[in-house]
Amino acid sequence: MHPLTGLLFCADCGAKLYNHRIPYPTSHVNKKGYVCNKPPKDVYTCSTYNLTGRKYNRQCTGHQIRTVVVRELALEAIKSVSGFVKSNEAKFVKQVRETSAIKQEEKAKKKKTA
Repeated sequence: MHPLTGLLFCADCGAKLYNHRIPYPTSHVNKKGYVCNKPPKDVYTCSTYNLTGRKYNRQCTGHQIRTVVVRELALEAIKSVSGFVKSNEAKFVKQVRETSAIKQEEKAKKKKTA
């Protein structure tokens, strides 16, 4: 299982995105007679699209995002946050505590209403 599977969400329907790695033959001859070496296709796709299948009316579209792109975006986000933490540690700690307190309040409200 890929480490980000189920942690990414579809922008259209909100469902989880799952990683699919589709291996290609190590080499094949294309229409013009050239030998092509294609790397495996490694993408995230919408779970709603995959689960509804061709027999049924698809509930979402078949868009994909390459795993390489997801990794680059995640790395950029990590670099950005770590840069912010290095230059504004006190402010970062305050934001994390405030966010944590808000989430705890929301959980407590849900437990009371349940």
